[in-house]
Amino acid sequence: MDEPFGALDPITREQMQDEFIKVQQKVKKTIVFVTHDIDEAFKFADRVAIMDKGKIIQCDTPLNILRNPANNFVRDFVGADHTLKQLSLIKVKDAMITSISTLRMDDSIKQAKELFTQDYRSVVVVNDKGAVCGYVNRQDVEGLPDNYLVSEVVVTPISIVSQDNSLKEALTKMVRNDAGYLAVTNGESRLVGILTYNCLYKIVGEPHLRSRPQVNTGGE
Repeated sequence: MDEPFGALDPITREQMQDEFIKVQQKVKKTIVFVTHDIDEAFKFADRVAIMDKGKIIQCDTPLNILRNPANNFVRDFVGADHTLKQLSLIKVKDAMITSISTLRMDDSIKQAKELFTQDYRSVVVVNDKGAVCGYVNRQDVEGLPDNYLVSEVVVTPISIVSQDNSLKEALTKMVRNDAGYLAVTNGESRLVGILTYNCLYKIVGEPHLRSRPQVNTGGE
């Protein structure tokens, strides 16, 4: 397929791209797709071949191309925002924290206080089935009697994201909701982890910094 969506307006183009992905997932056939839009290529492809003057310069997964461009041509072609583009290609489940503590609605404030002594500032509250109910902050329990229940101080709503969403979608939700973290759920709406800004940095920021040349800032 050679530039099938090239002449469409941006809104229609995005809609057709989404429909194309659905069709490809159903038919499960290999499709060779030609485009000059690198974002479109990354959205569709398992592997992308970047060509210059009739020669393949690099053929790799979208993520590897963004992280390890073969030369300056590829680096310029993918764009100066190549680090941020990775957010669209990585799923929440590949960056989230899975080892977390939770509270239940019928837990006591004493139990909550014990968690907050472990350097927690906020804890997600779940029901008996593991579904997210809300959250409790450290300051919400300070000074309360130990026999109070978490259900009496739980804060709702809480910002939630699916583990199958992209990090770009997650970051958009965090910024829009002014949320320090997102509760991550699976297909059954059960809590499976949390996503913080530090999670995003570890996935995108740290590899980028490691690839930069080291600078001698003092001494000889």
